[in-house]
Amino acid sequence: MSPKGANPNPENLEESSASIQKSSCKGIWKYPTNRVSPFKNAVNWLEDKKKDDNIGDFWRVHDKIYDVSPFIKNHPGGSEWLIMSRGLDITELFESSHIVNSSLVEKVLEKYYVRDATTPRNSPYNFKPNGFYRTIKQAAEPILKKAGTGSTLQIRMMQDGLGLAFIILSILGIYLNSWTLKILAGITLTMTANAAHNFLHMKENWRRYYMDLSFMASYEMRSAHILSHHCYPNTVLDAEMSLTEPILTFLPTDKKSWWLKYGPIFYCHFVFATLYWFQFIHRWIAIVKGTHRFMFQDLIVFVELLVFTQFSTSFSDALISWTVIHTVSSYYFGLFSFTVAHHHPTIFHDGDECRIDPDFGLCQLDAVRERSDSIYKNLFFVLTRYGEHSLHHLFPTVCHSKLELLKPALESTLEKFNEELIALPEWELYLGTFKQLQRTEPKPFTKLKKN
Repeated sequence: MSPKGANPNPENLEESSASIQKSSCKGIWKYPTNRVSPFKNAVNWLEDKKKDDNIGDFWRVHDKIYDVSPFIKNHPGGSEWLIMSRGLDITELFESSHIVNSSLVEKVLEKYYVRDATTPRNSPYNFKPNGFYRTIKQAAEPILKKAGTGSTLQIRMMQDGLGLAFIILSILGIYLNSWTLKILAGITLTMTANAAHNFLHMKENWRRYYMDLSFMASYEMRSAHILSHHCYPNTVLDAEMSLTEPILTFLPTDKKSWWLKYGPIFYCHFVFATLYWFQFIHRWIAIVKGTHRFMFQDLIVFVELLVFTQFSTSFSDALISWTVIHTVSSYYFGLFSFTVAHHHPTIFHDGDECRIDPDFGLCQLDAVRERSDSIYKNLFFVLTRYGEHSLHHLFPTVCHSKLELLKPALESTLEKFNEELIALPEWELYLGTFKQLQRTEPKPFTKLKKN
């Protein structure tokens, strides 16, 4: 193991030089294992990250190693979070998950201290006591102590209503053989799964399994989306960036061919329509091979198919309807998840110049653009189309229904640090996605100002 403050080892540099993109974040001194593998998936990312963090069966927070094994069953957020993250540096997850009574949480954590870490964190971010993120956490804490961080009745009714609407539209579409209703069922399925993303971030709850009505697995999404993307957005540590490479290469690199730069304008629609299928097939191959643990929620989509057969004239018709609904849902999901938040030439992508003082909170805002469209003042669209995305990245475990309450804390902290929150129209973010895919040159860091 390298001494604290060491540079990347030569072997790791060789891997990095052969990769699509080196990291421009000075804190990322070890290039992710198997990042450029054509067989990568969310579960692979998790296992490779554990190898890279190299702390055994412990948990790392900042520069200390802990053994919270005795606390797993008592963890207020549920045992799965600690079981999944065993062997990881969970600093970003720990900091962004504990906003209320964080000092008390830190005291509890100290009971499980094992030793100091002997290597530097392989992370681009810092959490300075007087930095942006710690400051906004302090501003948000009294608000959330009063309002709570959990879901409201209104948002739970929205989630349950969407799930019921998907079931009704699917059954009616199959029974009446209406392709219009089947397409609407597919769109509603995406909204159902997107809404479940809100519950996926929270403590254990059954509504997270609404996501498993689609071909997206809630367990895998917790790995690739929460443990990876939310902790390290738009960096080489972000699994959601690497899973689509080289077909969709968002990071700026001169290794992009003409086809990789301009081809996505045409073939992105095929990619969006097959996203679910790629994950579904990959998952079941891994389950059959024994490299991925089977879970009960993996059967939910097959229960759907079984139900569809009860309202169809034949199994083949039910299978076609099932296929169409999930393909439509996949396309709608890809269309919004890839084009409306994280990819625009003005957004930071690894390879670009990073902040000199990379505070976690400010770097989260650098990797996101808010949408200025008026529809995102409506909670339904916030829930189903990733609204209030900046606040969600700063406070991922806070229910979307409470994010509006945190705007004063965000605005006051931005003013204190002389920073701006940039919002763009949705159509501009959509077009910007393709401009970003074409970008080969890294850009220098500049503070952006509102028009």
